[in-house]
Amino acid sequence: MYSTLRINFQEMHALVRPSWSSVIGPLLIALCLISSLSQLHGYTNLNHIHIPKTAGYTIMDVVSKLIELSDQKSLRFASSEKCPSLSKFYTNSTKQTMVLWAIFFRRPADHVISQFMQCKHTPWGEHATEMTNFPRDLPDLEGFENWLDHMVQMGRTSRPDVSLKVADYNCYNPNDMQTRYLVCASMPMMKGGPHHLPPRELPFPLALHVLKHLPFVGIMEYMRESLCLLASMIGPLPNYCPCERKDDASFPYRVHNIPRYNTSFPLLSERSQAQMLRITEMDRILYHSAYHRFRLDLMAAEERLGVNITCQPLPADVTLSGETSIHPAKNS
Repeated sequence: MYSTLRINFQEMHALVRPSWSSVIGPLLIALCLISSLSQLHGYTNLNHIHIPKTAGYTIMDVVSKLIELSDQKSLRFASSEKCPSLSKFYTNSTKQTMVLWAIFFRRPADHVISQFMQCKHTPWGEHATEMTNFPRDLPDLEGFENWLDHMVQMGRTSRPDVSLKVADYNCYNPNDMQTRYLVCASMPMMKGGPHHLPPRELPFPLALHVLKHLPFVGIMEYMRESLCLLASMIGPLPNYCPCERKDDASFPYRVHNIPRYNTSFPLLSERSQAQMLRITEMDRILYHSAYHRFRLDLMAAEERLGVNITCQPLPADVTLSGETSIHPAKNS
């Protein structure tokens, strides 16, 4: 029987190594207190840090349209899954950057399953995993659990004696991928880029530090609200933003040709849920912090604009657990 593993913030905090606690506590408090929403005045570039499987192509489509509608038509927009050059944010430098960095996060359990589905059910994934032992011929649920077992057994850091085809079937490695994207620039020897594991443990306090200083943070589960928040930093709000005249039909959402999760994952075993917790240890805390940052920024934007973007109040906290939503409205 499927059982939900609910973890509150205190329980998540207890999951991290004790050596982190003295750094994480103050940083999380700062994230809750700081609303770093800023206007695009003075920016020349908008760089989207495209963490795979966080609705990146939808974001690219919408942002391109937002720039067309704004008075910032000279703004250069780029989106990449490569390791972002975030070295400026690794220090306490207060020097003004001309680049607006934007990143979106996704509920970690759903993110893990989406990576597996992308590797299995898309032409890109079939090509990437060719000539590997990826469990392609197994039913989705059995193959997912086999894949998850393998990722846990391979550990949390890369091994010089193991090729990418063996380590992660030359596709995605789900171990704290969202955290990797914030710190990969500090690991120049990272084989294969942020899709894969680094040669050493991730510096998690650095990830929280970068999160605090990035100009824009969005949440995939609140895609409309996130993109409206970004729109408020560029120019006029699209019709789907104000609740008083919200037009959901005009909100574009691009999907990959991937089966709906509820046809493939009716139930996840408790063992798989526990493994999910293990490989998303840092990502769950990062997501929790990102959500709080996003919620504060959105509230500040609504107050500044005098517009209700959130048609339903956002919860003050998020429940992060080993479960997946199983039947999301959109899969990507």
